[in-house]
Amino acid sequence: MSNAEQLGAGAVFRPNSTPTLTYVRRTRDYEQELRDALASGSVVSLTGPSKSGKTVLATKVVEPARACYVNCSTTSKSADFWREVLRKLGGASQRETEESAQETEEAETTVGGGANALVVSGKVEHTTRKEMGKGTSSRVVYDATVGSAIDSLVDSHRSLIIDDFHYLASVTQRIIARQVKGAAFRGVPVVILSVPYRGDDPVLRVPDLVGRVARVGLEPWNEDELVTISEAGFPALNASIDPAAANSLARESIRSPQLMQLLCLETCYAKGLRTRSEIPRSVSLTGVELAGITSRAAAAIDYSSILQALSAGPRKRHERTIYQLINGTEGDLYRVALASLSIDPIKTSIDYEELKQRTARVCASDKRPIGRAIQGALEWMSNKARSISRQLKPQQEPVLEWRSIPSVLELPDPYFTFYLRWREFPGLAAPG
Repeated sequence: MSNAEQLGAGAVFRPNSTPTLTYVRRTRDYEQELRDALASGSVVSLTGPSKSGKTVLATKVVEPARACYVNCSTTSKSADFWREVLRKLGGASQRETEESAQETEEAETTVGGGANALVVSGKVEHTTRKEMGKGTSSRVVYDATVGSAIDSLVDSHRSLIIDDFHYLASVTQRIIARQVKGAAFRGVPVVILSVPYRGDDPVLRVPDLVGRVARVGLEPWNEDELVTISEAGFPALNASIDPAAANSLARESIRSPQLMQLLCLETCYAKGLRTRSEIPRSVSLTGVELAGITSRAAAAIDYSSILQALSAGPRKRHERTIYQLINGTEGDLYRVALASLSIDPIKTSIDYEELKQRTARVCASDKRPIGRAIQGALEWMSNKARSISRQLKPQQEPVLEWRSIPSVLELPDPYFTFYLRWREFPGLAAPG
């Protein structure tokens, strides 16, 4: 019995994990590019837009069993990073005793096994019990040196996969890059995944890696490539999807394979296709059904806090003008500007002239914001979004950014645009 027959739609379409049945090769052979870069012995910088499939590609080329995968979104210092490397190598155990009478500590961590076992010191901070007047506590804590972690990578013949490198502060990027260079020199294959900010590869900014980096840059997915995900998945459930429906799902995915996986999964649920059908099924979608599917998908995405901050605008000095929107709601300048990002055509980069046209289209009357006010609102929201992202992670991209030259609004996070379109302003986005 196949995985699809055992687990159903959730085994076929996997928006939150590495797909197997619906993994598709793109028009450009990024797999071979990554293999060639790894074979060169260089540190590989794998970049691409947010939600573009960098992690899936890396795990496809480097088998999980042969990789040590570390996500920088969970580490903030180089010491944390190398402790995570040791933890991921597995086979760890630790014993520690504290004798209150002698006020001594003893800790031992073993990584690996046999003659190559690595012993690392550590500290213990909880789970205390009393025995004959003495306290005993234990906790797994890794206190690794960089050298010991690299030794373990070499001994285990693992590749080091570093995800979300752009989340690290610049100073931490430089420190880890210098250390990673040493690992690569000893033969450890290294792949660093990151989102380029304004087209700038954060790995190439690090002086210690100049001349030592092979770059593989993913382009955003096109709609034909996204359609292949549905064409690979529905037959596994003994179903076929109508080309018009597949194209609609691809269009709403905003060039993100993860969103396409999510929308295909929601389509299965909407059509009662939770398990493999006993008889062949054909899947088509009306406009109302598509709106329901996209709305349910958006409910799983939460940008409410940042959206509230952007909608609120700066502290009020006077009462703001309120505008009527074509979906029957109302809002001030900031809400009108956000609403304009949710309508067709779906874009992740919108120039100033088109933004003016969009704000006019979402207003229900001739009463609408003027151009200078729109630009001022977008500049303020851009600064606010950047401030919020830096509070979360120093190098994290803002969800939107106004670029004064050449007067363009960038929307790098497809999930944020999708949330605006189907959760915040569904009446504007709903297809006819």
